[in-house]
Amino acid sequence: MREFYLQQARADLGAWLPRYLPGLPRTPMALRIRPLSSLWGSLSPSDAVSLDLALVLGRPAAFEYVLVHELCHLVHADHSRRFWREVEARWPGWREERDYLRGEGLALKSTLARLTR
Repeated sequence: MREFYLQQARADLGAWLPRYLPGLPRTPMALRIRPLSSLWGSLSPSDAVSLDLALVLGRPAAFEYVLVHELCHLVHADHSRRFWREVEARWPGWREERDYLRGEGLALKSTLARLTR
C-alpha cells in the first residue's frame, strides 16, 4: 500500500509543482514524501521539501496547500506576516485547508499508519 500512496503523491506533485515554481527565488533541491510524525511538511536548510505521505489520504486541496506553504518558505524562511501574504497570494483559501488538516489530521496520520504496517 505504501508504494501505491507514494506513486499517487508523486503524480499529484508532478501536476501541481510546475504551477508554483515561477516567481520563486529558487527551486527546491529535493522533494521527499514520507510519513512525518507531527508536521505536514518542512523545508530544510538545504532547500529540500519534505511532505507527509498521509496527505494523499485527505482532500487534494489540503495536500496542494501544504506544498504551496513549503514552497513559500523559499521566499520567506519564517512565518512572518510577509510569509503569510506570500501564501495568500499563491493559495487564497489556505485557512480552510489549514483548518481541515487541524480537524482531520490525526485521523489521516493514524489511517496511513494502519494501512502501511
